[in-house]
Amino acid sequence: MDSKGQEILALLKAGDERGINMLFSIYFVPLCQVAFRIVHNQQVAKDVVQDVFVRLWTNKERLHIQTSILGYLKKSVTNASIDNQRCAYEARKVQWDAASNLQQATIQTATTHVERDVEAKETAALVERAIGQLPERCRLVFILSRREGLSYKQIAEKLEISPKTVENQMSKALKILRKALATVLSIGLLLHYYLFFFRVP
Repeated sequence: MDSKGQEILALLKAGDERGINMLFSIYFVPLCQVAFRIVHNQQVAKDVVQDVFVRLWTNKERLHIQTSILGYLKKSVTNASIDNQRCAYEARKVQWDAASNLQQATIQTATTHVERDVEAKETAALVERAIGQLPERCRLVFILSRREGLSYKQIAEKLEISPKTVENQMSKALKILRKALATVLSIGLLLHYYLFFFRVP
């Protein structure tokens, strides 16, 4: 190390700010060029170099520089620039992963909604087909009860039959529908239609 470097190092170890100021005025620009070749951003390069000077001043009492001060600073700036790029890459990777996961979740949700809509339409068609295959009296009683919400008494009056006949026809309709739909509906959909269509009046 030349005499100028020894003088600056002595000032640093003594806590004399003239030492750090001399380093800054002499080496700041060339060190920024070293950092820029790695980080490719002028402001980031300046920040890296400033951080190196701050750490140098903070650790001034423990400095052990074997080569030249410039060589020491270049190595420090190079390592700090590489660390900066590594951290920046990891941060971007986290963002990319988060964005990718969000996109996948959105696609999955949309796909699930479409599948559910298709399943609901297919199920509704199956139910309508099953209702349509009921005997005429059963179908009429079922529709008046489940679609129009009439009581057995109201249905009996409307069709001019006894409430007991309404009850028998409804029981027959439900039995036929349960048997027809149990083989084609999933457990969840079957439960839904049981609750809506097959509830006890």
